[in-house]
Amino acid sequence: MMMEPITQEHPINEAAKALKEDKLADWKRTELIINAY
Repeated sequence: MMMEPITQEHPINEAAKALKEDKLADWKRTELIINAY
């Protein structure tokens, strides 16, 4: 992963991307729980 100062230029985009990845992680975790039962 490249450590470029993109966060200082686009903090909102970085936050949105982090939120989207967090939501995707939550969805995958939920899917795993559903598939376990």
